[in-house]
Amino acid sequence: MSGGALTIVLVAALVGCSMTDSPQPDPTPTPSSDTPSELATYPSSGGGMDALAVGKLALANGCLVIEGSDESMLVPVFPSDEATWNDGVLTWGGKEYRVGDTIRLGGGGSPPGYVEVPDGCTGLPTWLVAPGQ
Repeated sequence: MSGGALTIVLVAALVGCSMTDSPQPDPTPTPSSDTPSELATYPSSGGGMDALAVGKLALANGCLVIEGSDESMLVPVFPSDEATWNDGVLTWGGKEYRVGDTIRLGGGGSPPGYVEVPDGCTGLPTWLVAPGQ
């Protein structure tokens, strides 16, 4: 990556509208201890963006996320052949990470719906992790 590191902080704003007075469920994910059943992944094409996301690994509604210092959340979407999640351990780039560990991931944001994510991750902003880090 050339130049200085760029820390990306994204805030997900979820707004709901209702025509009735019935209470609506809060769609905002909250940190939890649920274990994700799968990682969000994409088929790698060999290239990627070069911005940088920094935060702590966290779980929200069974989804592995990067949580920023402002409590914003991003879903890291890894190249499918480069990351694994087993027994609470993310293996990426030759290193192991657990919930609560700080992680730095090169890549960039993607528009909603650009990649498929596990059910618990739906509606959260995604971060396409650059391959080969």
